[in-house]
Amino acid sequence: MAVLFNDRITPESSMDGLLRNRGFLYGDGFFETIVLRDGRIFFLEAHLERALKAMQVLQLHTDKAWTNLRLLHLLQQLWRENGSPKDAVFKWIVWRDSEGLYSPVDGKDSHYLIELKPYRSAPAVKPLAYLANTVTNVASAYSSFKRLSSLHYVMAGLEKTNRKADELILTDQTGNLSEATSSCLFWIQNDALYTPALSTGCIEGVVRQSILKWAAHYENSIEETTVPLSYISPEATVFTANVAGLSLIAKLEDKVFLNDDSWYTDLQHDLFDSTAFSQNL
Repeated sequence: MAVLFNDRITPESSMDGLLRNRGFLYGDGFFETIVLRDGRIFFLEAHLERALKAMQVLQLHTDKAWTNLRLLHLLQQLWRENGSPKDAVFKWIVWRDSEGLYSPVDGKDSHYLIELKPYRSAPAVKPLAYLANTVTNVASAYSSFKRLSSLHYVMAGLEKTNRKADELILTDQTGNLSEATSSCLFWIQNDALYTPALSTGCIEGVVRQSILKWAAHYENSIEETTVPLSYISPEATVFTANVAGLSLIAKLEDKVFLNDDSWYTDLQHDLFDSTAFSQNL
């Protein structure tokens, strides 16, 4: 049999890997993005915990159990094979191995792939952000982890580019703040730390979890909330957070933020400059 690929008749056998990949065909899988900075791997246990939760929700099985030790060994192996860079990003992709269309045939086994990519740190400040117009978040059994079917975030990224914004903030269907295009959202206001609740459909980011643990350790006031932009005061410190780092948002729509809370500096140091959330690779 033959297929038509970019105007060219191509033997189906030469495309077999692509045509049988359910991650490509249906977005049937998930991924994790793990950062290496200065020879240290960050948030490894949190990444594995979220991956195991995704496997359970998607009913994916593997022939070998995933543990911190196994994942760390695989990352070390790939890292050394690629010249042991000081800084890097590992992308761990898992997808279902099965025949069938929407309904997999005996489709609980899975494949995985880990690739090594260059590391890019988050900008210190994102000068201009807008609320998204083209997409809204909806909470589901899958919304808390990173799915391979990420068209939702691709469209948000296109809107961000088209509007010449430094960031785009997604809301849920009732207008409550949810997350940024590839980061979680936080703000500090009246000596309390706020972040959108998972019920808004945001991803349960590993850095989000780590920030909440950090705040709880210091007995800071924390609230996972469902509020619109009008709730945030211009005196607040507003920032996005992911494995690449923290970024202050200077302006969101017509609101300019003060961004001077000392918590922010302490948080940035403890997350990425200390050894509390990382280990040597």
